[in-house]
Amino acid sequence: AEQADQCKARFHQVEGDHLTLLAVYNAWKQNKFSNLWCYENFVQQRSLKRAQDIRKQILGIMNRHKLDILSCGRQTGLVQKAICSGFFRNAAKRDPKEGYRTLVDTQV
Repeated sequence: AEQADQCKARFHQVEGDHLTLLAVYNAWKQNKFSNLWCYENFVQQRSLKRAQDIRKQILGIMNRHKLDILSCGRQTGLVQKAICSGFFRNAAKRDPKEGYRTLVDTQV
């Protein structure tokens, strides 16, 4: 368990879980999508394969619509903005009486 925690700590991003997962995916990619790399780093290969499949689908959609495919490089703020844009309907504000309310339609 300690070894697994040490491996996880190498990928940790203070900006949040989404960027931590992106760091894991990029490390897997740098290691040529190796199954052994997944095993050695306590990462579920099936989850990364699913992310890879989704990425391919998105690239296909972008190509069909002739959209430029650009990397954010090290500007991870762009990734955070994209996530917020995609999930803005899920944004919520804490309501002291009822827990959380979504910002879009004020549902509890």
